[in-house]
Amino acid sequence: MRCTMPATAVLLLVTVGLLADGRLRQAAAQDGGSVTYSAGWNLIGAPTATLLEQASGPAYVLGPSSSGYQALGLEEEIGGRGAWVFFPRDTTLTLGRSASEFSRTLVPAGQYVIVGNPSATQTLAISGADHAFSYDPLTGYTAVTELAPGRGAFVFSTAGGEITLGKMPSGSSADAVRAIQRDLAGDPRQRAPFDRLAAVAVELLRNRDYASLQSTLDDATAATEDGLRAKGSALLPSLDTVQRNAFAMVREALSEARTAVQAGQLAQADAALDAARRAAQAAQDDAIALARTPTGSARYLDVTPQTLARYGALIRGALPAIVAGIPHGDDFWGFAQALLAGQPPPAFGLVASAPPTAALTPSPMPTTAKIPLDFFVSCTSGGELCSPSHTENVITGGVLEADLIAGGCGICGHCSDIIITLFVDGTSKYTTGKLGPLAGNADSGLINLGPVSPGEHVVGFQATGVADDRGCNHDTLGSWGAGGYLLVSR
Repeated sequence: MRCTMPATAVLLLVTVGLLADGRLRQAAAQDGGSVTYSAGWNLIGAPTATLLEQASGPAYVLGPSSSGYQALGLEEEIGGRGAWVFFPRDTTLTLGRSASEFSRTLVPAGQYVIVGNPSATQTLAISGADHAFSYDPLTGYTAVTELAPGRGAFVFSTAGGEITLGKMPSGSSADAVRAIQRDLAGDPRQRAPFDRLAAVAVELLRNRDYASLQSTLDDATAATEDGLRAKGSALLPSLDTVQRNAFAMVREALSEARTAVQAGQLAQADAALDAARRAAQAAQDDAIALARTPTGSARYLDVTPQTLARYGALIRGALPAIVAGIPHGDDFWGFAQALLAGQPPPAFGLVASAPPTAALTPSPMPTTAKIPLDFFVSCTSGGELCSPSHTENVITGGVLEADLIAGGCGICGHCSDIIITLFVDGTSKYTTGKLGPLAGNADSGLINLGPVSPGEHVVGFQATGVADDRGCNHDTLGSWGAGGYLLVSR
């Protein structure tokens, strides 16, 4: 199957009349933040730093001030922005948790941009767009007025202005965020908007408004990149593993904090916020270390030759810390301005306006370890759903991922396909597609089951047979097994 962009994606910018045909197959997000995509190109939206590991090739985004599509890493999605993503087969994707239920994009007059639902659970209304079209590879474009979780859309404003997803917040903080977003999209090289962003974030933290905090972080990140692009910046370097993991941890922790506040568990909310701050500090520390890379390194000379991109990579890595309430002093901004000027970065140590608390102390990112899997299950249940399931007890510091190879155990040999559901502590977390000789692929790829709380957890595996006259399964799965590994942190 060739991974080529649908021709109608190009025609969209020329003639809207062709887009009225077809009807979007709404494979709405299921409980637990899952969404099913048909094989082919899809317009998607996802919470920030969602890893689209089952997709093929880069994602393609179209933002304000873009003259055309830009390639993006599959882990670099920003909540509120959408992308073209190619799935080689029908795929059910588990979206990461996010507190965000709102997004704002500043759209120039007469330009299409791609937006995406930032929430993993809520369908969000589209406001401010004269036209909005979602896309499904089975039926093509469909005019839409709202986006389900996991979905993206082309949006267009004849006069230009704000296009929003979800219910717009109100109040002084919301007004301040709107003004900051406009300033960042206009010129992100100035310190003042970021100082104002930090002040608004402190107010949102004081009010425990974690939904607005995540939306603010997403919209500020997107606006900063829009502004850099408008000023002529080269593409920012791809996120490294440290920053991608940190961004995902910040998002997950803010979602956990919001849930805890809603349940009246303020101590748990504070603990989650502490985790978000530690992850944000780790992302900033990594961005600073990379910005010190000597001129001429492959990372910046070959990938991002402009000083704007080097500065942008630093700011992108620091934004979660700014929004998490970690103070930034003159030394940080002196460091940033040196990057803008193309000068060697000065020595830098974060200066806080008050003595740092334990919650703000940087902590090292966890190391990971692989736990090999090799198990075989004889089914006693009859039918396609195999019982008993297989379980593994693991201890982790928070990271929990799995890579399964159907039929890959020492005594296995599959002659038909299976589908494997993975559980953590008895709760279903992920269901694979068909794996086995008839599907042409036995490897699930790396599956993210976390983050989970530090300590011991039980990971369960249950297979469902796939009847197929080409194989040995006609109506009953008799046995199955798997190899692979679990990835945990220490």
